[in-house]
Amino acid sequence: MLNLLGSASIIVSIINYRNNRKLEAFKNENNKELELFKQEIAILTEKNKALNQKLMHDFSLYRTKKHEIYPEVYKNVATSLHKLKIIHNDWERPNVVHLSAEDALRSLINLGYIDSEDKKMISSINNQWENDESKSDLINEVCVRKKFIEILNFGHELKESYFYFCSVELFLSEHIVTKLYEIFGARHRYLDLIQQIIPSRYNDFDTNEIYSAIEEELSRYFKEIIVETSRLKGLIREELSIADYMEEISVTN
Repeated sequence: MLNLLGSASIIVSIINYRNNRKLEAFKNENNKELELFKQEIAILTEKNKALNQKLMHDFSLYRTKKHEIYPEVYKNVATSLHKLKIIHNDWERPNVVHLSAEDALRSLINLGYIDSEDKKMISSINNQWENDESKSDLINEVCVRKKFIEILNFGHELKESYFYFCSVELFLSEHIVTKLYEIFGARHRYLDLIQQIIPSRYNDFDTNEIYSAIEEELSRYFKEIIVETSRLKGLIREELSIADYMEEISVTN
């Protein structure tokens, strides 16, 4: 009996020893896997941290760029509107009728009605100035030419403004882009129309139904440009205010 009990005790000890060895091996293996898991978590955490920092940096750059571009876009549109108002309202004739040909030429050149290198026009004034009818025709001609040159130069400026818009369009919202296209379209139609009525404005032609219709359309597009520019200003203010508000939220969080 004692031998049996001794043998059983030895067997239990051997089993316990083996179980302890297995348990210890399992613990060691589990600790290794846990350590690897912690390392992987740390790596992922660093990657996510770096990604979040990059996103925040990119967003900061975008927000900064937006605050630079929006005012510049409006500045372009507002400056164009100011020049358009001058073109629309300035139809004044130079008061040179009472001057001599020499003084009239000097005045017209200084006022920008004639280029000092325009030999043909200078010659016409020198040769025809003494005739009152010719004098009136010459003044009308220099006025018409000056107006066309102003519109041509203005058209070039609008083209440059449009090129700038194209270069920054990705930073603009759909609402801003849509509004800008409406303004561009109205300006383009305005310039087409105004060129058709310049001679009649200066030469006092009899206005028929066609010219009256053009004048009405011209006035309508001019008002439309003013109204849409004002709406653009409101949209830009609103979007910049929202951007500032979102910035405050991101800083708070």
